[in-house]
Amino acid sequence: MAQPAHGLTQLLRSALRTRSELARDDGGRSIDLGVELRVVRQDLERGDAYLAGKPPLAGVAVHRVGGIWDVIERRFVGESASPVVWYVGERQAQLLLAIWERPLDGTRTMLISAEGGGKTVLMSQGLWVFILALSRLGLFGAIGATAPTHARLDTFVRTVCEQVPVDSAHEDKPDAFGTFYTASKDLRTPTGHTVQFRATKRASAATGSPVQGFTWLGSFDDELQDSVENGADPDIEARLRGARDSRRICTATAKDSPSWRLFRDSKGSGVDWRIERIRFNENPFVWPEHWARMQRNVSLREWQRRGLAMDVGPERMVYTAWDREQNLRPVPHIGAEDVTGQVLAPWGPRFAVLVGHDPGKLCDVSLVLQAFRLRGQTRPVWWVRDELTTEQTTTEQHVKALLDRLRSRWSTNRLDMRGAPAADGPLALVRADPYSNSGNDASRPDRSVYTLFRRGGIPNIMPAALRPSVNETKAATVPKNAGIDMVNGLLCNSNGERRLFVECDEHRQPMAPRLVEALEMSERNGDGEAEATRKDGSDLSHWCAALRYALWTIERPRVGEAAA
Repeated sequence: MAQPAHGLTQLLRSALRTRSELARDDGGRSIDLGVELRVVRQDLERGDAYLAGKPPLAGVAVHRVGGIWDVIERRFVGESASPVVWYVGERQAQLLLAIWERPLDGTRTMLISAEGGGKTVLMSQGLWVFILALSRLGLFGAIGATAPTHARLDTFVRTVCEQVPVDSAHEDKPDAFGTFYTASKDLRTPTGHTVQFRATKRASAATGSPVQGFTWLGSFDDELQDSVENGADPDIEARLRGARDSRRICTATAKDSPSWRLFRDSKGSGVDWRIERIRFNENPFVWPEHWARMQRNVSLREWQRRGLAMDVGPERMVYTAWDREQNLRPVPHIGAEDVTGQVLAPWGPRFAVLVGHDPGKLCDVSLVLQAFRLRGQTRPVWWVRDELTTEQTTTEQHVKALLDRLRSRWSTNRLDMRGAPAADGPLALVRADPYSNSGNDASRPDRSVYTLFRRGGIPNIMPAALRPSVNETKAATVPKNAGIDMVNGLLCNSNGERRLFVECDEHRQPMAPRLVEALEMSERNGDGEAEATRKDGSDLSHWCAALRYALWTIERPRVGEAAA
């Protein structure tokens, strides 16, 4: 490295003196808006102490952006005499140089990093590189900078202003890269750009979006997962009309929120967004002892989330084998043979789909599944392909809606030309919450639910579990914990085999979104019990129960019990 091995603060001070002298020499017409990127990697054995208190570093490369800015001609007129110096890692430099070289290419970048990965600093540096790159192209205007709350916005503002010299309305600096106005939360630069810092949280439904009415060339969004929860993402995209193409850089943290995961997956599967994950060891400025100590003193789940930037579920997650990346996937177009009829043949011919049904007081849930044999596998695998939830309706209304869905989407239970059930068409087999013989069990439905299904046009409905009696077969209970173990084993068993999936579309949006939410968000209580919460509007158990009811009789032998 060409520069002496002293701290960044000293480098900044000497650079400020040089820029001040430059501004005085030509009456303030020119200002040095140069930044030098010193790309480094951690090298504990042979590196140099470039930054006080930081690990030894080895130089990789040096790049410069910006230069001497002529405020009259509004263009760069020469190389920087004494640029502001940033030490950056190799991954960070890659992103910053992409902004410098192609500032307006329509890219949206989502930075998901470990805690301590430096994503907010990186995005703040990216904002300044973006301003310099636009200036080089002669493009001027406003740029958005958002955060979900005012407190987080203040942190974002402070980080942006720490990267280069910035003055205020009360303190003039001839060498400043910009002036920040506290009242309006605007940062104005001598190049002719205005950075408009805005919090995305709405004060009320009546006030509208806090970012409405602006026109931006690009947007830099901190903690995007919370702004998505605020409903602000479409509003931000609507503001990016200041140029033919635009750019967004967004930081994000793993969040236990199905709506966030749906957003992230839909963006990650599109053409505009790119997801960049920054792991703990890709920040060269953190001592390895910190990471080792942190890993020793947190749970595996916390280390995966905080150190590896992985998407993990709740601390007391019920369906621990669920992996969104692995278990949410489309049915393969090639190499997947539909064997639903073969698997369901012991219960009758012509079954084309399996339905799991959970009746409830507040909502009724039905899931549609099919079995497939994948190339190279001997046992069939299951896909949940559809979901129907009706809330605060009668069983009759749910049956009618389910029958309409089965006929229109799955071509089962159709009528012939005379309006009678088709004699040779495909059918649906429904496995439901086992009924109560007494009709007085508040936790289980009575036989009337089954009667309404048969009367409504879905005759093939059976209890999820049966047990032999002296003269008849009676409904039995599906053990909750054993059913949960069965589902976990199908999601991923001890050999790493996955035999249960939820179908998604080309944008990774699940075809059974409420089931996915339940699998990801179901937690055990303090006593380790699953599904022990009150059966209210926030209850997640209906969808997982319907899944257990569908598969229990077929897959129960896989957990070491005899089939019913």
